[in-house]
Amino acid sequence: MTRARVIGRPRYAVVTQALTEDITSGRYPVGTALPTELALCTQFDISRHTVREALRRFGRGRYVACHGGAGQGLGN
Repeated sequence: MTRARVIGRPRYAVVTQALTEDITSGRYPVGTALPTELALCTQFDISRHTVREALRRFGRGRYVACHGGAGQGLGN
């Protein structure tokens, strides 16, 4: 995703939308792990705080199940 698409929108919202699109398109099937926080920081050129906010908001949509120390996995 390019920086131009970020302008005018909160960065966490851009990440949340991208993850939603990746899951619904089948890029991350149920039971697979999402990219790590560090990978998302690098991919979107954002801080870890912003990634955590995106994942927190993303979790409200019930797409993910969190497992401590195991990363973000997709729920059933």
